[in-house]
Amino acid sequence: MFKTRKNAHVFAKQIGVNEVKISINKIIDEVLETKDLKDIERVKSLYLKLGEIFAYNVEYFYTKETEKIYEKDLTIKSIQTSNYQNKINVVCKQIAQILVEAINKMAKKEKKNMTAKLIGYEEGKKNHVITLLTLENSNYYLDLYKDLYRIQKGMRTKYFAPEEEILAREINNYYPIKSEFDGVKCQNISKEENEKIDKKIGYLKYGIYTEDVIEMLKEEIEEEKENILEYISNNNLKNKENKLTKFKIDFIFKHFKNNYLPAKTMEIFELERFYLKTFANILNENDKENIDIFKIHIETKEKPDIYYKESILYEFEFTKENRFFYYIYNSIDKGYREITEEEILDMKAKKELTYKSKYNTPKFERKNMERN
Repeated sequence: MFKTRKNAHVFAKQIGVNEVKISINKIIDEVLETKDLKDIERVKSLYLKLGEIFAYNVEYFYTKETEKIYEKDLTIKSIQTSNYQNKINVVCKQIAQILVEAINKMAKKEKKNMTAKLIGYEEGKKNHVITLLTLENSNYYLDLYKDLYRIQKGMRTKYFAPEEEILAREINNYYPIKSEFDGVKCQNISKEENEKIDKKIGYLKYGIYTEDVIEMLKEEIEEEKENILEYISNNNLKNKENKLTKFKIDFIFKHFKNNYLPAKTMEIFELERFYLKTFANILNENDKENIDIFKIHIETKEKPDIYYKESILYEFEFTKENRFFYYIYNSIDKGYREITEEEILDMKAKKELTYKSKYNTPKFERKNMERN
């Protein structure tokens, strides 16, 4: 896969087979050690490095204790004294808290006229929360939570001082944020300026983002589709366009896998966001009209001694041919492989796979439920 960042971060220390110690203070020190950066460039560097160590807290979406999870405070000190399995699971409020604390700590060390605060938080309400950076006399809207998968896959950030259209949409989407932004003017950083910053701080190491690579591949596949169709092996689809669509899906899963370095490995829901974005980019309108993508939330264990892990089973329905294809994550290969209905049922029988909800299952299982 394309490497667009520095080597594995030095602020995560391995302490066991599945556990690491993470130090935000080391991240701040590493950012401050980089010379000749403007203040906004230093904040962007901090933003990107923090984006490597967090993951969406999936339990927030599945448990009844959402308020307890949401209200739990996270601090630099509490992270320092805890152990984590690869990444720190958070909701938006917690990641915004850490970004606020880290920016303010960095400003204090450097004696800079720079502050950050939470926007959108109301006790007892599970609002979306972001970070407002004030640098000199300028304000910047930062939403690290929404940029996690982009950062972890070397993509453009979208919510670091977003462009005017995106900023207006985001503010209007969340009333508590909108009410706090009444009368507040935010600075926008253009896509071009963000790219210059990313190159300068070493994020865009090879001068290209992952989505640029995807766009080039899309164009090449379209140009070479007739040649590709000649060599596609039988994938049990009759229509030529469907065969090409299936080739694109297989190509994405084969060549765009999870990050291999343990410290860089994405959690399943960040990876899911990346795949959905990639499918949206590489599949054309005809492809999208002919297939339905269904996400089945599951827990799997690939060996008896491996604990159950949150995962996603993808179901692709080729609607005009009434054909279904399934893909399941394999942590050894760091990616998805195609799986048959029979294999799914076998894994289920061996308790190697369980559905998170009886209403969120493969189509062939849903049909059985309807008959019963």
